[in-house]
Amino acid sequence: MGAEKSFWLRDNLIFLGDLSELVESEVEGFEYITKPARTNNEFEYTYGMIMIKSDKVVNELVCKVKGPVDGSHTFMMEIQGGWVKGPLEAWINTMPLAQKEKVENRYQNLIEWVYTQI
Repeated sequence: MGAEKSFWLRDNLIFLGDLSELVESEVEGFEYITKPARTNNEFEYTYGMIMIKSDKVVNELVCKVKGPVDGSHTFMMEIQGGWVKGPLEAWINTMPLAQKEKVENRYQNLIEWVYTQI
């Protein structure tokens, strides 16, 4: 379990999937979110991603995500107290093209699913 224990111990997490296709071979990765909620013209949920290698957490991200319910597929992530345009474009731009496309498609599919839940 990572540093964000209060997130990982919640009983209402929704498992999004295994990130193994996006990471190096000896690393396991998993994504979870809380149930998306709608307030006025926005949706919001908490997202968690954890990467584990040899029983040690090598990467972890837990953040709030919000965006408009207008179907625009745009959203923001709260990172270190500030809101940034998601899905972390600077990080994605460091990836090889094939991996970049998988990550972008994964986030677009996630946002499409979120729209069905609100």
